[in-house]
Amino acid sequence: MTPSQIFGIIIRVFGLTMSIYAVWYLVYGIATSLGLPEDMPGYRIGYFISGGTFLVLGLYLLRGAPGLVRFSYPNSDEGAKAE
Repeated sequence: MTPSQIFGIIIRVFGLTMSIYAVWYLVYGIATSLGLPEDMPGYRIGYFISGGTFLVLGLYLLRGAPGLVRFSYPNSDEGAKAE
């Protein structure tokens, strides 16, 4: 594996982790809106804002990984074609 491929995998894993974390935040925000954890009232909007932000960033990292790899390793495709 080339360094650019490993970097792409790392970006996608990080994006997947952020997306899973975002789903947890959104589910917990819904639970606090319904009043399920009675010992933790308030700050519901923070869960939705954090969850939405993490979800957008996580999906961007999952879908935008090739663009980030091309930006980070601009000559990796040319080097692979020359060999």
